[in-house]
Amino acid sequence: MEKAFALPEILQIINSYLSTLDRKACSAVSHTWARAMAPWLWHSSSIEPKMEPSKLSALRKYSHLVRKLYVRDSKIQKERYELLFNRLEFVVISCWRDYETVSSQVATLLRHNKSSLQTILQVASDCTNRPFQDAIFDCFYLKHLAISGIVIRDEDLMRKLLDTCSCLTRLQLNMVDISRWSVLITQVEAFPHLEHLDIRPVGHASQIDFLEKCTKLRKLNVTLEDSAIADDVLKVLVSSCPRLCAFVYGSKEVIEKEFWEEVVEALPPMKRLQQTSNFGAPPLDILHRFSRHLFIPLVSSITRHYNTIQVIDLRYFRNCDSIQVQTILCSCPNLRFIRGGMIYGEDIKEGSPWVCLQLRYFGIQLKSSRNKPSFQLHVYKQLSCLAQLRVLDNYEENPQYPILDGHYVSRQYQRYHCMGCFDDFSRVRQRVEGPILGKNDRVELLPSFQKLQYFTAESLREEWRLEEAKWIIQEMPQLQAVHGQFHDNEEIHKSVKEVFTSAGVRYSALEIDPMDFIEEEAS
Repeated sequence: MEKAFALPEILQIINSYLSTLDRKACSAVSHTWARAMAPWLWHSSSIEPKMEPSKLSALRKYSHLVRKLYVRDSKIQKERYELLFNRLEFVVISCWRDYETVSSQVATLLRHNKSSLQTILQVASDCTNRPFQDAIFDCFYLKHLAISGIVIRDEDLMRKLLDTCSCLTRLQLNMVDISRWSVLITQVEAFPHLEHLDIRPVGHASQIDFLEKCTKLRKLNVTLEDSAIADDVLKVLVSSCPRLCAFVYGSKEVIEKEFWEEVVEALPPMKRLQQTSNFGAPPLDILHRFSRHLFIPLVSSITRHYNTIQVIDLRYFRNCDSIQVQTILCSCPNLRFIRGGMIYGEDIKEGSPWVCLQLRYFGIQLKSSRNKPSFQLHVYKQLSCLAQLRVLDNYEENPQYPILDGHYVSRQYQRYHCMGCFDDFSRVRQRVEGPILGKNDRVELLPSFQKLQYFTAESLREEWRLEEAKWIIQEMPQLQAVHGQFHDNEEIHKSVKEVFTSAGVRYSALEIDPMDFIEEEAS
């Protein structure tokens, strides 16, 4: 009799077989399944070399539920891989080692799902394999195509792209050598629905001519090979792209502050503005979080976009101080996502009330002077006004430290008093529950916390005990996942972790992907 597997076991089998199925890049039919799959699909990156027949049968039985697949390992055998799935809608291909040895397998996978595939994101190293390219362009229902490091010199292949991908709404070409740009330019009408274009790099006039014909663009991401053509690109945007609402601009060279301000002044009101100097980086949003060498001159340059901006990533801003962050929170009523930067409790107390009442993702570092802890209370009062808040992320990601055992190793918090969202929570809890405010005021102080689904925090202070974890679970009934190092004492940290997991709250360092909110809110 065939062994029956519980859901977690089946998901572990699927993950073991397919190397890494990214939480964002692999989900089942329903959101319930996606949430159930997340704990196993994100972390494991190993392949089980030999699978029992019963496990293989279980995998085949449930493979039809998989709609999104993240292909990363190059050593997956044929019978274990490309023929198992026939309803894939979303495929990410990221094979950087021995890519040519598996390109035929990937091509078979694409052909096997060509009638259902809507998104193909390819970030492999140089690939000139013709069968693989043919397989991509055979997927005639594609809406989103991102290719990187591919050489397209065949005019027939370019025409095939134009003929078979007429449903494309998003096209991303990163480091793609296209010697037949003239064909793409003259046939741009073949993409009547194209709204999002990503070209890196842009280095000659024919590409600008192509931009000029894309009159329906709503989102544009360009990286210029030569800043001398920047003015030409700007003129095209202003004259030919009236629907543009998101612009990401980068250059191989240093970006002049004056040009950025000219761009911001000339463009219509934006929902999303970014500037990057990560020349040649993968264009994929799911990999965007790894781009760290990013730059924007001044927050003040986006002043005229305050009423329309929805997404601000302050990691792209250099020298963005606490006052500027406070200004954004007090001036952007439609803001839904903000990440990066830091803000002091003193500036929150002395500043105007926040107007970003639709904010869903709050990812700003909260800090206060050691000698002025009373300002923490004003921070929580402001947070309580954010009724739509779903993610409270106060965990400063330091790329200088490795990821070990599920959380970042960093002692920088000992150098200053980082509020850590829930750092010093016992002190805040005492104020909330104590005689200063009373129990009635306590309910009014933290109403938005009752809707929180995720939070990240860093706390190395002695006050973190089991009581705080239990209080959080009681006050946040919709909490799904937490992320952080809750105590420098390993035993206390383990106990706090057990409190969360026993209550059904996932504990993971990589569960929260801000790009989910960007795609949801900025689209």
